[in-house]
Parts: sequence; C-alpha cells; structure tokens
Amino acid sequence: MTLLNKQNEYYLSKVRNNKLSKFSSMGKGLIAEQVVANYLCVDNLNIKYNNFNHSFDLFNDILGRINVKGRKLRKQSNGVYTKYRNWNFRFKYQYITGKNRVDTYFLIGFDEDRKNILRVWIIPNRNILKETFCITNTEKGLSEYKKYEIDAKPFNDILHKISKIGCPYLCDVNGG
Repeated sequence: MTLLNKQNEYYLSKVRNNKLSKFSSMGKGLIAEQVVANYLCVDNLNIKYNNFNHSFDLFNDILGRINVKGRKLRKQSNGVYTKYRNWNFRFKYQYITGKNRVDTYFLIGFDEDRKNILRVWIIPNRNILKETFCITNTEKGLSEYKKYEIDAKPFNDILHKISKIGCPYLCDVNGG
C-alpha cells in the first residue's frame, strides 16, 4: 500500500466514524468543500466515492470538474511579516495541466479564525497560471481578482448553518 493510499484510508476511517477533526487540514478542506457543495446543490465526490485522492472535489454540469480551496486570512507569508493581510492558495501542477485537469476553482477566503467567509472567487482553470496565488486584502490586491469575485454572503450563511447543525463526518476535537 502506497503512502497516498494509507493517508486516504486513514482519512476515510475518520470520516466513516465521524472522528475527522474540523481543526485538521483535511477537516478544514472538507468544510470549504461542503459549503460549496451546498451552494451548488451537488455531492462532494471525496465522500461519495470514498476517495480523498480524487483530482477534483465536486462536479457541476456548467462548471465541470471543480476543486475547492479554502484559506484563512494571514498576516505572514513564508515567515516574513507583511504589512497587508493575504490569502495564499496553492494548486497542484497536475490539476492545472494534463489529464487530471480541473475546469474551475472555487477560492474561499476565510477570516483569520475561519469563522466567516469574507471573499469567494470562481476562477476558470485557464486563468490559473502558476501553482501559488496570493490575493492581498487591499483595494489594489482585490481589484486584480474582482472579475472572478462573487457575493460571499450565501457561502457565509451556509458556513454558519453547518456550524450550527454540525457538519457530517467532523468532530469538534483537535488532532485529526
């Protein structure tokens, strides 16, 4: 069994037993995916197919293969203090190009505590030109991505609904 398969099985066992911590990186990703899945009224394919190694998270007839990236607002980047807060999104090269290519990315910009969704961008794959996207929370930084931004309120409402009723598969303890 490869390391990737072992990790996949580890997360699947946590999901099946509702023991995936919402504080783990996988739990945080699952919350962002569930918010977008609820918004689009589609299934989360990682859950549906019992496979966290899937090259995309959701599928929609109009948007195609969708990958969801959620990041919290940060004050630091690579250990260097920055004056402006930003969201750093990372993409796997094989999902930008090649046979596993994703059609659309949903970028979810959370606040520093991941309690609110402040920004949402929908970016077609053809506009992802590098493996790291840094969106700075300034007028100039945000204006660069304005054409991709949509209203974050419905996403934030879904996040709060999930927080209130609980997200299936997740638990409230640390250490996923």
